[in-house]
Amino acid sequence: MRDAQEGRTGRIRVVARVRPLIREDVELPEATAHARSGSREECVAVDERRASILLRKPFYDAREFVLDSVLGRDATQSETYEVVARGVVDAVLQGYNGTIRAYGQTGTGKTHTIYGPLAYWRRGSQPQLELSGIITRAAMQIFAYAE
Repeated sequence: MRDAQEGRTGRIRVVARVRPLIREDVELPEATAHARSGSREECVAVDERRASILLRKPFYDAREFVLDSVLGRDATQSETYEVVARGVVDAVLQGYNGTIRAYGQTGTGKTHTIYGPLAYWRRGSQPQLELSGIITRAAMQIFAYAE
């Protein structure tokens, strides 16, 4: 996946990460109404190969957005870092400015992507590397480069 992004530095890139369904998604009244009507279509459809997201309003409208990259519901923190941040941190280490911005509606996973699960940060316990977010991984990359 990294090879596909070579030569794309120095510009703004837009990447969407779609979080997995959570209990509240399944338990919403709209979900049960759609189940009774026979519609089980999700409002967000991801096509990672085409780097597109299809947003649906059931029985009303559908709009497709093509982005630079799309990470589906099963994307790991490591995969997310490789697609979103590694190139930015590489450029920063070469002396360029870089910004990574998480944007989206409340509850869509921005904090999880940037920090990882907040539960282990609040307890003060040792973070688990595989769950670490972009900030922890960027710091690790910078310190590894400094060594």
